Amino acid sequence: MRYGLVLFENGLYKEADVQFSKACKIMDTFVGEGKLENRAIFISESYRPYRGSPYERATAYFYRGLCLYHLKKYDIALAAFKRSISSDSETSTDNPLKQKDFNISYFMAAMCYAMLNEYHNAINFLSIGKDSDPNNPIFNEDILNNNLFIIFATGDGPRIEFSELSFAMTKIEKGNCPEANIKIYSDNKLLGEAVKTTDLLFQAKSNNLSKQHAAKAQRYAVKKGALCLLAMVAISVGQPGSANTFMNANPEISDIKCWKGLPNYFFVFSDKLELGEHNLHFKFFDKDKNELKKFEISKKVTIKNEPLLLTVRTKEKTDDIVEKWEKIILDTVELSIPKIVGRYGSVIKVPFKINHVDNLAGIKLSIEYDNSVLKYKKIRKSDNAKSLMHTVNDKNDGKLIIVAAGAKGISLNDQSIFELHFKISKKIESPQITTLNITDGELMTEKLINIPYRTKPLNINLSPH
Repeated sequence: MRYGLVLFENGLYKEADVQFSKACKIMDTFVGEGKLENRAIFISESYRPYRGSPYERATAYFYRGLCLYHLKKYDIALAAFKRSISSDSETSTDNPLKQKDFNISYFMAAMCYAMLNEYHNAINFLSIGKDSDPNNPIFNEDILNNNLFIIFATGDGPRIEFSELSFAMTKIEKGNCPEANIKIYSDNKLLGEAVKTTDLLFQAKSNNLSKQHAAKAQRYAVKKGALCLLAMVAISVGQPGSANTFMNANPEISDIKCWKGLPNYFFVFSDKLELGEHNLHFKFFDKDKNELKKFEISKKVTIKNEPLLLTVRTKEKTDDIVEKWEKIILDTVELSIPKIVGRYGSVIKVPFKINHVDNLAGIKLSIEYDNSVLKYKKIRKSDNAKSLMHTVNDKNDGKLIIVAAGAKGISLNDQSIFELHFKISKKIESPQITTLNITDGELMTEKLINIPYRTKPLNINLSPH
């Protein structure tokens, strides 16, 4: 989740979606194994594994939906927002309204339906959102006529305290969140104020485990707690490597904790602006109406016929650890290909380069391509990857599954790991571009720890001459 949040906040929506998808997959796995009793079992704040309570799963799917919406995949985004809503419905509570109050996802589901020209369904979802928040103006169907939508994610998410002796959750507290009011300006003219729509602290406190579930959760936590005790001892004696081994002893519950990344509130603003360029300015105020100048944000936007969605994250970066995390994540492994030009009948060689990686012991990529344009011929490992054994599944036209692994990891610095050979089989009259799409991928270390990565556009230029 933390990887995904940092990538998302820096506009890397495709890469962020990969991380949110993995987080959702892990949380869904645990929901199926004992349901509520296996959720939200943690240890200390720094080293506990994370499984996801209903509001966290709802938030993870919400961010998946935002990524896909930004990528203009509205039908898939809609499915993610619906999963967010269904996750919220699993909240263990005596108040049924708390099982359908993750309002921000109802709003975004309506937005997706509008983009798919299904306005009747869009109005229905706005109506459902209004049931739990009747005075919120964003659930008025007239909002679908607007062309500017802004989602503000503010503050630090809910803090959870634990007893390190019993490994049990003791209480949920509010993180730092001074932003109580947001005013939006366009070209120095006040447009209005954003509306608070979803409170993650309230969502976190809405889920109450029964005594029976809590007892089962306690037994599970104690069982897992032994590994964490060993990890804490290892850290105290200066052996962080050993601590990491203990915490990754069960790879399928890999650490995707996100407590320093989730916001506390989601605000929404919407308006209809004239087409063209606008200079937007956002001012933030605390609960006493004092202006928080250090939070001010300005953006230049272009309003077109299609509605524009902006997502804005506000936070005061005073935490060195968070800044280091962001630097590491944004400096993550990048997979790319150089500029390639080919013409009909020629065989092109496409080297897959990695900017920098250490201890790479395994890689799996699923690559889709237009088989009416390209015909796969073969793969050739680079000299840098000789120690890795590899296999290619090319049984399905237009899709390759490449797997390479070795007992010892390798290091690459702006070097290729393998080269794909394709024959260009389509005659064209004018220059075109065909793209290789990585639909799924994993990079792993010797200890089977996932290596986050992102990709640059994998475009191949086709020339008629």
